[in-house]
Amino acid sequence: MPGVSSQRPVDQVTTRMGVCLQLRELQARDADAFRRFVDGLSHASRRMRFHVSTPVGDAQAGLVCGAGRPGGPTAQTWVWSLAHDPDQVVGEVCVAFSPAPDDAAVQTVELGIVVADDHQRQGVGLRSVKFVQGLARRRGVTAVKGTLLSHNRAVVGLLEQCQFELARDVNDPGLVHAVWRRSEAWFDDEATPSAWQRLVSRMAGL
Repeated sequence: MPGVSSQRPVDQVTTRMGVCLQLRELQARDADAFRRFVDGLSHASRRMRFHVSTPVGDAQAGLVCGAGRPGGPTAQTWVWSLAHDPDQVVGEVCVAFSPAPDDAAVQTVELGIVVADDHQRQGVGLRSVKFVQGLARRRGVTAVKGTLLSHNRAVVGLLEQCQFELARDVNDPGLVHAVWRRSEAWFDDEATPSAWQRLVSRMAGL
């Protein structure tokens, strides 16, 4: 797909295997690469993924971009790809925006993350959560939330370490709701992960 590599990345990470990945906003020209990524996920990864209410990837042709514009979409998606091969997508980060009824400037966002099977346990999930938390601060978002399966211990552990509050669904004990509330006192999202954070990431399998 011509032109993909010209888009400026918004974040970058080097995995524990030494692979450099770049994060960029999903564009219409990424449709084929994104579809290959989704189709290549194992059944377990699809089922266990930490998702937004409308499962990430269901409207691939729509490519929800430009969130926050008046009359525009209310979701935004970024993709992780190999730095040397932008056509190879290996991860996805999606947020759905929810303006407060009494003040459009006060929002919560719902988070969705999925990582390709062969790039799990590499710190990509941790970096993705930190990216969204940093985005929330810059945009004045008050909270980040998400829903996941209660037996998805990998993501449960990851979110706990990223200061999310977790609670089981009162009607469905198989679901857990997670909420992170913005606090300026929380650690710098651009800081180098500590040894403890790296250990937690390895245990989380992301």
